Amino acid sequence: MASSASHSTLSSSILSAEEGRQLFDEFARELLHMDGEEFMRRWNAGEYEDLEDIPENGEILYLSMLMPFGRREL
Repeated sequence: MASSASHSTLSSSILSAEEGRQLFDEFARELLHMDGEEFMRRWNAGEYEDLEDIPENGEILYLSMLMPFGRREL
């Protein structure tokens, strides 16, 4: 079965730890108007523990899936 996308149209990048943390920080600032470290501090403190999976919380849930980028060691 042939893929509809050719290899020439697909691209991917491997981010360094620094680039990953920067990307996470940019998303946190854009989505929640706080830096990435502040989001992770609040997450780890349990502020979002009882968060419902509803559209109004989409930015927080989306950012939570990007947390591995923010936690990477430099």
